[in-house]
Amino acid sequence: MTFAQRTCGVLGDCVCAMMYAPRKIAGRVGDTPRLVNVQHAPYNKPNSRITTTPAILLHARRYPAPDPDPRVGKARETTRTNHNTDQRQESMIDLLQIEEFLDEATCERMLAELRALAGQEATVLDSATGGRVAPSVRRTTRLQVSPAVREQIVQRLGGVKARLEQHFNVVLGDCEEPQFLRYLTGDYFVPHQDGNTPMVYDDSRFRRISAVIFLSRRTDEPEPCTYGGGSLVMHGHFSAPNLRIPVHPAPGTLVAFRPETTHEVTPVTHGERYTIACWFRAPV
Repeated sequence: MTFAQRTCGVLGDCVCAMMYAPRKIAGRVGDTPRLVNVQHAPYNKPNSRITTTPAILLHARRYPAPDPDPRVGKARETTRTNHNTDQRQESMIDLLQIEEFLDEATCERMLAELRALAGQEATVLDSATGGRVAPSVRRTTRLQVSPAVREQIVQRLGGVKARLEQHFNVVLGDCEEPQFLRYLTGDYFVPHQDGNTPMVYDDSRFRRISAVIFLSRRTDEPEPCTYGGGSLVMHGHFSAPNLRIPVHPAPGTLVAFRPETTHEVTPVTHGERYTIACWFRAPV
């Protein structure tokens, strides 16, 4: 199958935004382009327990409770791997959710600091300039937190690295500097991949695991200190282009997935959405 390709670039300090479409994608500020076709490396995990649902096949596995770790707290893990009904089971979406990665008190402290920061528009990595603002691709604000808050997140990420390696069957190196992000009403991130794809040869090729930490609470109707819309939506393999898996975790949850998995953040409809994005790299 042949696809016309448009590469939007690699997000500066952030993600590799790649869109493949047989037609031109809208580029006006405020438009939300859609990914028509995406191809990324399939993932096949044998010997998993499978139950059939009407629309997809769902892999489900729970790991034993991790050893107590003062940096991580009482984190709980749930695994959700979704794929289409192809007999070879090549089209899969592999997610690991670590609940209570941050406890409620920690989330509230971080939210209080983040709400007080002004921040700058998040950029898209450009091979020529190093980074550029591209609101038709990504519209969100990156916040510069205190060194203490940043180090706290880095330490906690290090505390779950072994579990990520076990689940995704990959050896990980260091984590990139976490990005603290604020999505206001109307902000979004179009379908993209974070890296580790043969279609782009740049620094993002060293990424092995993407992780998003959710801080704020999502509600359907406007409420104080919540947001609406802003769903993290995982896209199916190119052989199942209509497969979409929305992820709506509770505050404090870490969601991890492979960086070559196509995903998006839908437009926020009300309130402010706060998350932390980070990427584990291949060992040096």
